[in-house]
Amino acid sequence: MAGSARGAGSLTETLIHRVAGPFVRRAVMGVIESRGALPWPQDEPRVHVDGPDPRRILLFGGAIAGGVGVASQQVALAGQLARALGTSSGRGVDVEVVSLPFATVGRLAKEMLRIRRNHFDAVVLVPGGRESLSLAPGSLWRRELGRLLAAVGVTAEGVPVVLVAVTQLPDTIRLEPRMRVAVTRTTDVLNAVSAELCAADPLRRFVGADLASMTRGNGAMEGYRAQARSIATALKPMLASRVADEAHRARPLAFSTGARLTAGFAS
Repeated sequence: MAGSARGAGSLTETLIHRVAGPFVRRAVMGVIESRGALPWPQDEPRVHVDGPDPRRILLFGGAIAGGVGVASQQVALAGQLARALGTSSGRGVDVEVVSLPFATVGRLAKEMLRIRRNHFDAVVLVPGGRESLSLAPGSLWRRELGRLLAAVGVTAEGVPVVLVAVTQLPDTIRLEPRMRVAVTRTTDVLNAVSAELCAADPLRRFVGADLASMTRGNGAMEGYRAQARSIATALKPMLASRVADEAHRARPLAFSTGARLTAGFAS
């Protein structure tokens, strides 16, 4: 009976995801777009902070990884993280951004495998925006996030991984109450699964979300600054014990294929 109940619950979650999920996501995006186009960084998708023995960090994910809400990587998550980690570690930092806005975590897993192997000292993952808005069930998230983490293990074997929690919608995005409750519950489920998967591996750390999604201007910059501090706090002890490979650090680009990156996004 218990197995039948779980199966029925899973089927219900899948139906909600497939039927109601697209409607909720369109409603959220409609509210956001009604306020005008969100800013995006227009500069190169990489940030450098001077210092000895620089660490190379891959910042990988969706819109938040790409810096949505601000016009420069210097004040987006990449720049804030480079400065926070440089200050806390006393080392140089290179943060390279690979962002596919609104991609599913399954798509991110495929893209991760295109990145040059053994090129980074740490990986920061910021996935999940699409899944939270489309009411993805926890079982789907567990399977697809597992694929992404496995892909990281292939691309960056043995390096620390920080997984950032999926952000909740800010109160400024006004939704029908039942929609907001559904998105909030979905986000909580996704984050619980993420924390569980990270706890199973000593090279992984799960950090809470310190910013609200889809904000812009000063609010976005402050959110990115707070998020960068929590990521840097998680990364510092893991990087301290890692012996850097100078040969890898000399490589200029992350992608092993001829794919172009424009402002952090794969073309």
